[in-house]
Amino acid sequence: MRKFGLRRTANTEQAKAIRKLDIALSKLVREHYQKLGCFTCGRMGEISEMDCGHFRRRELKATRFDLRNMGIQCRKCNRFEGGRPYEFARKINEIWGMGTAEELFLLSSGVKQWHPITLGTLTDAAKKGWLVYLQTYKDLES
Repeated sequence: MRKFGLRRTANTEQAKAIRKLDIALSKLVREHYQKLGCFTCGRMGEISEMDCGHFRRRELKATRFDLRNMGIQCRKCNRFEGGRPYEFARKINEIWGMGTAEELFLLSSGVKQWHPITLGTLTDAAKKGWLVYLQTYKDLES
């Protein structure tokens, strides 16, 4: 019998690796963009009060771990206003260059399987910093 209110999460090696990478990336992105404030409304806040928002939702594995797809958002915008994708896309294009949001949109429709070892490599890189992660991700994609 299922109890309401409890989430069941998979305990596979891949699911554990994804959770670890999500945590490391969330911290990395929130620290990197903290001085910019919320991507969608501009609200400033402490890192603990902000979320790591995604332009294309996390279920789309092809763009889930791409730094261009992530930004800092206040909880109101991310959780209660659906992430405000239009404003998020505008901020992505401002930071990463025109056409980046469109590229991510197209990329997100692809299918991507992440191996636990690759996820571990990305987690280690995320813990070392923004530039290390960017280079590692780029190397793995090529």
